[in-house]
Amino acid sequence: MLTSNKLLKIHKEMSFHCKNPECNEVKCCVNGYKLVWPYLEGVDAHQAKDLIERDNPEVTVEFVPRGKSITKDFCCNRVWVFVDNNGRVEGVPMVG
Repeated sequence: MLTSNKLLKIHKEMSFHCKNPECNEVKCCVNGYKLVWPYLEGVDAHQAKDLIERDNPEVTVEFVPRGKSITKDFCCNRVWVFVDNNGRVEGVPMVG
């Protein structure tokens, strides 16, 4: 089970590089892969990560612990996955 401290450590350790910084909305991300995963709400975060990366091999999943903020930049190869204190997905993961 992921604790808040473990999630925060994962969040801080990740370094991320946007492959297309010119893109600032979903319509320029269209690459034939899935872009939104509404059915993953409530699923274990690691299972969600595996499914997202299998559905769209061009993205990197970044876990965001409850209460932590994210950058406001948009990126086609990133999916924020907001995670509750029980290690489950909160909200709908999508590229951005």
